[in-house]
Formats: sequence, C-alpha cells, structure tokens
Amino acid sequence: MIAKFPYGEALVQLPADDSASPGLKPQRFKHRLHELPLFSDDALIGLLDRYPRERIQVFTMGTDPTCSEDWASVEKGNASGAELLQAVRQGRLWINVVRVQADDSPLADLVQRVYGELRELRPQFRPDGITSTLLISSPQAQVYYHVDGPANLLWHIRGRKRLFVYPPVLPYLSRERLEDIFANVVGEEMRYDPSWDHDAVVIDLDPGDWAAWPHNSPHRVENLG
Repeated sequence: MIAKFPYGEALVQLPADDSASPGLKPQRFKHRLHELPLFSDDALIGLLDRYPRERIQVFTMGTDPTCSEDWASVEKGNASGAELLQAVRQGRLWINVVRVQADDSPLADLVQRVYGELRELRPQFRPDGITSTLLISSPQAQVYYHVDGPANLLWHIRGRKRLFVYPPVLPYLSRERLEDIFANVVGEEMRYDPSWDHDAVVIDLDPGDWAAWPHNSPHRVENLG
C-alpha cells in the first residue's frame, strides 16, 4: 500500500526535538504535498468529475466572521468538475470532498503514505482511525469559529491561509458546550468575539505548511488569496 506510492523522498517533515510533537500546542510544520501533481487544476477537475456526488459538499459564507449563520449549503446540481472549480475561483465557496482515504485511489495511497511517515517520526502517534477531507476553497473564503470533535491536522497545499487557534477554556469554550457538541445536540459553530483574537495563536500557512493544535481548541480560518 504505502510502498506503491511513486514518490521516493519523505513527504512529511518534523524537527527532531520531541517537544515539537503535533498536538502539544498550535504549531506549523513542513510537508511536500504541494509538489505533487495530484493537486493541479486538471487533477482536481478529474477528481470532482469521478467522485461520488453525495460526498462532495459545497457551502458558501459571508464576510463577517461573527455571523456564522451566513454559512449555507449550495446545490451543486449537475455541475462538472471544471464548473465547480470555476465557481470556486469566482465566488465565496468552500468544497468538502469527504472520505478521500476510502474513495479515491491516488489520494488514498497518499493518505496512507503521509500518516505512515508521521507514525515513523512520532511513534506515540497512534490514531484509532483516520478520515481525510480534501478542502477546495475560494481565495477570500473563511471558516467560522468552531470546535471539532475529532482531533485534526491541516495540510495546506495551495494559496494562503490564516489560522486562528484559541485556548480550549472559558470564555472561548465551555465544558457544557463541548459536551453538547460531542452528544450531537448542537453544531460545531459557536459565538465568536473578535476581541478574543488577542489571545489566539495566529498561524499563516503557505503551500508546504501543515498545522496541528491541541484537541478541542476552538479555531477559525481566513483565506488570504
């Protein structure tokens, strides 16, 4: 499986210092995924054309980071991969291509390769399972303030992003809200106060960067073009 992936050099980079282990604090690391042809325009169009339509989720959003109610699902209809990618370029869209580790063979091989390397670099990294989503988003898109149930890593491929990570304590996150999220009583989005940015760790991501943060830390994302 991992050996079948046709790239000889390591794709994941981590410092030798064990204190730089993903998840201990908000941190940025390096990778080489952006050098692969899997993420060219043509490759993304081909993926969107052949991928199961029910596993392609399209959303739009507003410009105010405090108005998470502007996040809305978009009907993709019979739009082709080229049309979807063009809509991403021109609009404020966010496409989730979900479960690529199971449904697209080249990307499934890549997911195995990347997390295999991560296990070798950090033997204590032993997730029960890995679910990967390919995100394709507009130059000025954003993701509203929220907290995820599962632990996450963000592998950045193209464009530029700014990631804001907040402490997983009051007032940024209450235990009651977190319990409700895990119980599926409420969604992951939460009230956001811009004054909290003073206490956020801000990480700018360029192609070839990846980020990790402590589990259940609230965060939000701004694309920077």
